[in-house]
Amino acid sequence: MKEVFTAINDRIKTPYYGYALLAFFALNWRAIFVLFVSKGNAIERLAAFDSNTSSIKLIVLPLIIGLFISLINPWLKVLFSWIEKKPRQLYSDSISDEEHSKLKYQIKLKLERDALQSAEEEALINKAKRDVDIENIQDEKVKEKLKSDIKEKRKDYELDSRELLNSLTEAELNILETIIQRESGTVTDDYKTFKIAEETFGKGNSRDELYARAQSALDLLITKGLMDQSSDTFPVEFKLNGKGWDLIDTIRADHKNQKDYLEHDF
Repeated sequence: MKEVFTAINDRIKTPYYGYALLAFFALNWRAIFVLFVSKGNAIERLAAFDSNTSSIKLIVLPLIIGLFISLINPWLKVLFSWIEKKPRQLYSDSISDEEHSKLKYQIKLKLERDALQSAEEEALINKAKRDVDIENIQDEKVKEKLKSDIKEKRKDYELDSRELLNSLTEAELNILETIIQRESGTVTDDYKTFKIAEETFGKGNSRDELYARAQSALDLLITKGLMDQSSDTFPVEFKLNGKGWDLIDTIRADHKNQKDYLEHDF
């Protein structure tokens, strides 16, 4: 008897018989309900059951519906999979585009940092070469006079840089300080937003005020010959030129001197 019940249970679990059983209850739920809740003897309840169903609803329709669902079920899975595929593909493309944009930005930032480092190293090398050339001069009087002249020129240059630095407004200094922090000499005007290496900068109570102050500061930096506009279409780019990088060196030197003073003081 146990084997019989096991066999019946296994059959019911198969998709076809499972669908047929569900169809049987769906078609005959009223008759089954009447059979169990109606009062009377067994013959009366069976009569009430027969009056609410038929042999077609009891046998034929459940078998047909179970067969039909078994046949279309694989196709329904294919249909749902096809419907689901499009949004999943769009989501995957969106993630890929975002990762691609991040990668492009990282590459651009690395190139700018490498260019900055190369320019600084080149300036140090050229300065060292000039000093070596001076030391190779045989005539001591000529050597000493040349050293003195170069020292005066460098002092004049430092004074010019200092005067230029003192003439900067707070907004201009904010741009240069952000360039130092982000290690990128490119300012991007991405329509109503100025950014340096994807970081928005400036001070203001609203987006319009922030943009206006940053735009005014950039115009002043261009007028003073520290930055150049490299494009006219959005996103517009402004790049720090050689004179601007020289001023950046002065600001860095101030930072270093201030740090050394604080460390020595404390």
